[in-house]
Amino acid sequence: MIFEIHPKQGLGSARFGMSPEQVDKIFGEPRSRITRDERLNHSYPSWIKAGFENNKLCLVGAAHYADGITYRGIDIFKADPFEILRMLEHDCGKAFYSYGFVVFPSFGISLTGFHDGDEDARAMAIDLPEVWETDETLKPISFLKKP
Repeated sequence: MIFEIHPKQGLGSARFGMSPEQVDKIFGEPRSRITRDERLNHSYPSWIKAGFENNKLCLVGAAHYADGITYRGIDIFKADPFEILRMLEHDCGKAFYSYGFVVFPSFGISLTGFHDGDEDARAMAIDLPEVWETDETLKPISFLKKP
């Protein structure tokens, strides 16, 4: 199955604001449901995770084991990681680094394991963009080729 990344919106047909039941219909029956710090987290057999606050989807992510996680039709876990970073930076306008994550704040997207060659740690998450608006730990970084 293919799940396209939709910046600021969600993954596949799962959209921010959907209920857990609606998201479960998209990703399947969760293998676990855990509530931590007022956030309900569903983990799916497909290596996708979803976070819900106030019964609404607010975060969706995937580990490198997940198949078919795409951005602009390219599987992000099978493609050259720096190509994915460059595409996202080009489309988003700015990239930042924070505690091992490359963050594209205006898209609400964060990636880990793409910039440092740690294939076993590769993962992605899409948050509501406002999550990153006030994060003071973000340091500018660029993957675009310089002229």
